[in-house]
Amino acid sequence: MHAWLLLVGALAVQGTHTAPRRVLIMQFDAPVTLAETAHRAEQAFRDQAERLPGYKVVSAAETQTLLEQATAAGWSCTTRPACYTQIQALLAADVIIIGEVVSQGSERVANVALYEMQGGQVTPGRAGSVTLTDEGFQLSAAMREVAVQLLSPDLYRGAVDVVCEAGSDTTVWLRSNQVAACPATARVPEAPGMYRLTVVRGQVEQPPVNVDVRYERATVVRIAADGTVKVDADTRPYDPLSNASPPPDDGGTSGEGGPGPLLYVGAGSAVAGVVVFVVGVVTAVAAAGLTAVWPRTSPLVGKVTRFPGEPTPVAVLRVLGVAGLVPAGALVGMVGAVLLMAGAGMAVASVAVGQE
Repeated sequence: MHAWLLLVGALAVQGTHTAPRRVLIMQFDAPVTLAETAHRAEQAFRDQAERLPGYKVVSAAETQTLLEQATAAGWSCTTRPACYTQIQALLAADVIIIGEVVSQGSERVANVALYEMQGGQVTPGRAGSVTLTDEGFQLSAAMREVAVQLLSPDLYRGAVDVVCEAGSDTTVWLRSNQVAACPATARVPEAPGMYRLTVVRGQVEQPPVNVDVRYERATVVRIAADGTVKVDADTRPYDPLSNASPPPDDGGTSGEGGPGPLLYVGAGSAVAGVVVFVVGVVTAVAAAGLTAVWPRTSPLVGKVTRFPGEPTPVAVLRVLGVAGLVPAGALVGMVGAVLLMAGAGMAVASVAVGQE
């Protein structure tokens, strides 16, 4: 494993550039046992980098092909860090991305960095590391975070949502800067990291709390009327591009998937339908047992006419069960089941949005 892989790279867009900057991705280095993981991480980084504005991305496979063609034409370079200046000139690269995947205990970590051209030489730039998983969604999200961190650092942001309770009259400080003043609600963009947040009520400074800011997430901090601070365990989605104001206060369930009324109505309707259906079946069966002329006929056969010799009360009971309670119970049960599934689906979707 080459130590130079850990601190290498090229920087983001200069303000005067209008044409897309050309980004070369080198093949990610890895031991044989992690070669497939490195290939997937490399592809995920490319896919996410292509979504960022201002760049023209050349994949690792395309870069390798270009270098092989250059080598066949007589180009040669053996000391990799020193080669990057030549590669930059040879392939007209503005940015060179280097990566590796290594094992750290039971985890697999991708170290990605970039080189940029300064003063005619390619020099190391920003670097980032993420823990990888096998799941495609998590892998894409992890490599998106690294791509944004390296290529578009201005978009590498999370936020702190300051929510003030009624009667709260305090100032909120983050990194020694006043960022909010209750009772106004505020959204404070910040680079991902751990910060100390302090609330001052009157002339009294409350004990500081630690606030963990994560990429594309808004951490909710609630300020009580007496100045005490509560940090929600769940976070809200946050879009660094829009930096929209925080949503209205939801009483502390911003990141949780509440069941909602559909779930309760659906559950109640389903239970009621089952009860009515069972009562209808029992009623029809009871009528069958009381009717001597109907010994081998299923009580659920849709016959609602009176059988010869059947007593009137028994006929009414049978008709009530077969023609009334059974279909009514089945209908109510089906409606309840639909509502129950809809409510459960909304709850699950809410949880999925509120969690990472």
